[in-house]
Amino acid sequence: MYMSPEVYEKKIDVKSDVWSLGISLIEMATGRNPYEGLSRLQLMREVLMGESPSLPPTEWSEFFVRFVDRCLKKSIAERASVAELMTVVAHGGIDP
Repeated sequence: MYMSPEVYEKKIDVKSDVWSLGISLIEMATGRNPYEGLSRLQLMREVLMGESPSLPPTEWSEFFVRFVDRCLKKSIAERASVAELMTVVAHGGIDP
């Protein structure tokens, strides 16, 4: 339930863990995994072809919503790196 799109394609990257972080943050914030209740096939289809999960912007701060969104970009090239996420946090949520 935490596997990134590229892991399904056997192209593991360090940013695969960033995806898992984003899923974990949603689960901690909402109390449930966004893929809860899906079969393995449904889960794979949703991760590969569905929209990335996100937090409702009306319930969470803009910083937190954007932080999670940066973690859950389907494309590795667009997904934030750990260093980028740490820089954003160090700057108090302001993009450097």
